[in-house]
Amino acid sequence: MRRQPSPLGDIQPDGWRAESTTDFLDLPNVLGRLVALEPAQADLPARVRERSLRTRQPLIEPGRGPPARAAQKFAPVPPAVWEFHIGGHQVMEKSLKDRRGRALSLDEITNVENVANVLVFTIDQMAKINEAYRTAFPDRG
Repeated sequence: MRRQPSPLGDIQPDGWRAESTTDFLDLPNVLGRLVALEPAQADLPARVRERSLRTRQPLIEPGRGPPARAAQKFAPVPPAVWEFHIGGHQVMEKSLKDRRGRALSLDEITNVENVANVLVFTIDQMAKINEAYRTAFPDRG
């Protein structure tokens, strides 16, 4: 028995824009530059796992985040990490929001640390991708 087609199949473009052709032809160049970065990134998972934010310093500015015992505090989170948004949500704030007012378990501490480390990694990768794009297409800013 044949499956019914999706309503998405009814959505068709009216035409092909000239900019789409340029973007399509530029794509292999951008992908090639990103692939060229791959050898330098081979050890990234290990570097992310090794980076530790655990310390006796406060996680964030006073008045923000959950109260924590001295052994459960974190290194100061870089502003770019604290302010990083995905889908309209401030990631670090969202990951800490449900934990306010109570002591964190070891698993929760590790989770918050991992979230911060992944955000540092993501911000670094975004910068590299942006630089590769700017190098490939200097006229596009």
